[in-house]
Amino acid sequence: MKKIYFVLIGLIFIAGCAYSDNATKKESAPINEETTNQGITQSIEKPKEEIKEFDITAKTFEFNPSIIRVNKGDRVKLIIKSTDVTHGFEIKEYNIRETLYPNEPVTVEFTADKAGEFIFKCNIPCGSGHKEMNGKLIVE
Repeated sequence: MKKIYFVLIGLIFIAGCAYSDNATKKESAPINEETTNQGITQSIEKPKEEIKEFDITAKTFEFNPSIIRVNKGDRVKLIIKSTDVTHGFEIKEYNIRETLYPNEPVTVEFTADKAGEFIFKCNIPCGSGHKEMNGKLIVE
């Protein structure tokens, strides 16, 4: 009879420890879990934020490439470099305005949170073809 009593106490102790361990795990749930409206916890993988990177060259009245295409919500990184004289780089709708000194790359990062077509242009007079020095950011 004593053996049965000790076995029962042992089983109750083991069951209590297992319950306590599960309760602790629920309290310290990883950040990437979400509780649904039915009270079920499900694991959600958060995608790595991918950065769309472009190297842009500014020179004698042109940007190369002159068209940049991204998706709405993309993180965008532009590395812009003038190869001849001082130019500017401006996208008004994204509040981007930079001065590009010869052979000194400038890095611009932003989230493409507005859909549409946006003109980028040289905003520093650089010669007779300055007004034609522009390109297009297309956010789909």
